[in-house]
Amino acid sequence: MRQYLESLCANLRSHTITSVQSNHDRVSLLLKDSFIDSFPSKDQPFIKLFVDTQLFSVLSDSRLSSFENEH
Repeated sequence: MRQYLESLCANLRSHTITSVQSNHDRVSLLLKDSFIDSFPSKDQPFIKLFVDTQLFSVLSDSRLSSFENEH
């Protein structure tokens, strides 16, 4: 199940904006609508609900954090 859920987040980077702050900290934001629209229309109702779950928040925060730590 974990593999499946992580596969849903595989293309997260394509739907992320990363901003570099004046103190060189990186902050990444997920464009949820863009992310949801990237799925086939038959899957979008599920994805819309999924992105509002705590599980997705933890998975996406972890993934976004790894993007912020890359240089």
